[in-house]
Amino acid sequence: MNKPKISQKRGPGRPKSEASLSFGSLAAAASHIGDGCSVDLLKAAKKAGCPAFRQSRIYVAELTEWLKENPIDPSKIQTKEKLQIRKLTAECLAKERENAVEDGKLVAIEEVAAINAKVDADVVRSIIESFGNDAMIQGLVGLSFAGIKAALTVAVDSCLAEIHLPSNANAPA
Repeated sequence: MNKPKISQKRGPGRPKSEASLSFGSLAAAASHIGDGCSVDLLKAAKKAGCPAFRQSRIYVAELTEWLKENPIDPSKIQTKEKLQIRKLTAECLAKERENAVEDGKLVAIEEVAAINAKVDADVVRSIIESFGNDAMIQGLVGLSFAGIKAALTVAVDSCLAEIHLPSNANAPA
């Protein structure tokens, strides 16, 4: 059993001084302090720089005074349970993602990029085949879908202006 250590020597009949009371373990100090004090709270206080932790001892009076001046939000304390929950949550999410990929419900970003590149190239090829080898059409090669759409919108608006029709810029996509 971890008994409190009194840093001052006591003579017969001299009472223990609460100011010099110290413990050698977090559990003993937390138990002595009580009032919702936990080992995890003491670990957080030590990590935050509480000076009550010296020479493998925990000085209770300094600790309680420091905790009054520097309250620690219990929701910010990392406990073993919280870390286990975070680990299990991450493992579950990874497994769900893996299952979704296997089921074909989720596609890797690399596959999507490859499909987009092929679709963009196919769109340009189709436009060139449909409209011939016009210089404006050749300028679409290598553009993204958004770039092609913008270039064609300008070209269509220009054509409409030449034949005196309203611009197509406000038409729905």
